[in-house]
Amino acid sequence: MIQGQNVNREGAVAQLSGDEVQNIVIRSGAESAVRSGFAEEDAFARYNFSFRARLIQATPAVQGYCGVLLGAVQACVGLRLTYGRRQVYVHRGRKQVAQFLFKGRTLCAAFALDPLEYMATKYHGEDVSGWKRFAKTPMLLRIVSPRKLRYALHLLAQAAGVPEKLLLAAPPADCTFEFLSIEQLIEEGLVKPL
Repeated sequence: MIQGQNVNREGAVAQLSGDEVQNIVIRSGAESAVRSGFAEEDAFARYNFSFRARLIQATPAVQGYCGVLLGAVQACVGLRLTYGRRQVYVHRGRKQVAQFLFKGRTLCAAFALDPLEYMATKYHGEDVSGWKRFAKTPMLLRIVSPRKLRYALHLLAQAAGVPEKLLLAAPPADCTFEFLSIEQLIEEGLVKPL
């Protein structure tokens, strides 16, 4: 078996059987890729998913979390939602107080709060102030459980200056979608191939 050697694509396939095409580094020009168990004609594609596409392909629990967050914002007078391609912004007047987005398959909320104040607290928010995208909302919270959802509602109430009871009593928005494949999402324009 050839491992870690520089070989051309034709030479690698000609010298190895189907079982041996594992962990071979194939180099062609400036591009190199580690192939592990894929046939020669396999191709890898990258996609740009919109917020709605991620929500459509999310689990029912994540869709429920998103519904609770969006319903809480819609129930508050003075807060409004602005839908971007990759995230949903929450504004109070002209000030952005939060944004909801996906990082991979995880629903996240970024708040206009100082992350250093919440560093040693139960919230375990991440400081993402170094990214230009999060300049207005530097505290990121990953919402992976009902407890983290309650934390997100509490932090949203603090960032927006609204009573927390109002957010907790709000009915959830309908964010349940039927699962669609990537091909169907590309047809609808919700996913762009890169």
